[in-house]
Amino acid sequence: MGKGPDAPDPYQTAAAQTQSNQQTAAYNAALNRVSQYTPYGNSVYSQTGTDTTGAPTYRNDITLTPEAQQQLDNQLKQNNELSNIGFTLADQAKASLANPINTNGLPALQGGVDEDFGAQIKQAQDAAYSQATSYLDPQFQNQQSDLDAKLANQGVVQGSEAYQRAQDELARQKTFAYNQAQDSAIQTGNALQNQLFGQGVTNANLSNSARAQGLQEQTSLATLPLNQLNALRSGTQIQNPQFTAAPQSNSAGTDVAGIINNSYQQQVANSNNFMNGLFGLGSAGIMASDRRLKRDIYRIGRTAVLKLPLYAFRYLWDDVVRVGVMAQDVVRVKPNAVIRVGKYLAVDYAAIS
Repeated sequence: MGKGPDAPDPYQTAAAQTQSNQQTAAYNAALNRVSQYTPYGNSVYSQTGTDTTGAPTYRNDITLTPEAQQQLDNQLKQNNELSNIGFTLADQAKASLANPINTNGLPALQGGVDEDFGAQIKQAQDAAYSQATSYLDPQFQNQQSDLDAKLANQGVVQGSEAYQRAQDELARQKTFAYNQAQDSAIQTGNALQNQLFGQGVTNANLSNSARAQGLQEQTSLATLPLNQLNALRSGTQIQNPQFTAAPQSNSAGTDVAGIINNSYQQQVANSNNFMNGLFGLGSAGIMASDRRLKRDIYRIGRTAVLKLPLYAFRYLWDDVVRVGVMAQDVVRVKPNAVIRVGKYLAVDYAAIS
């Protein structure tokens, strides 16, 4: 059986791939080290040497214009001064937060109106009823006297039906009038109750509002150093001149290992195809006669019929000495006796004998 191509050395393949990767990385790094020159200053890259792996090393130097450098120096100085102020405010905030807010001097919190207004309402009702009866009493006394005189003049005696009807009618009028006076007195008491309740709610709201305002003032004073410190910390920070990022460019790496492996696989396939083709044609007297497949070639004479050069040789894949022709000689004399198997040539010995 024929011998195929030698497999590539894995260490040499890996070394070749590593070298290609390193060269690609160094090339990409150089592509993206783009120096910039602006009205505010310059950002310049320069190679300083190589590291232990052989990769190039770079440095980036930023140089500001005198005006921009002065502005940066001023900002640094201002920041240092603000930092010192911040320490002072932090101490003040710590001392202020350590002392709890004192509510002793503030109005008590009012949750509602709990005062009993019953006595005041009863007094108002009695006063209203008394005032009404002070008008009704003389009025009904006069009406009673007038009624008694009228009945006597008419000769209506006491105990008679007419006398009783007249007295009942006056009594009904009197009862109705006094009931109205009582209802009016009750309404007066209710109105007073609503008024007193409203005043109590208003007073409670005012008291609670005053308490809330006092608490707010104390809280503001207690947190003032902390708020000042936060305002100081969130103020304008140092701003360096910004350089626009350079567009990134990259060169794709070469798959050296893949190329080597593909070449080897192709050689193996060609060898297998040739050998398979020869084995398929061997019974018909067709032999591999391509000079590229032979070694140790010596000319020993000529063939009897076509006078072709005759050689002794060994195939590349074994050490057996054989005698035969070269396909390259046959193709010039009798092309139809030469058969192509893959990229190699074979000879039909039956056609040249």
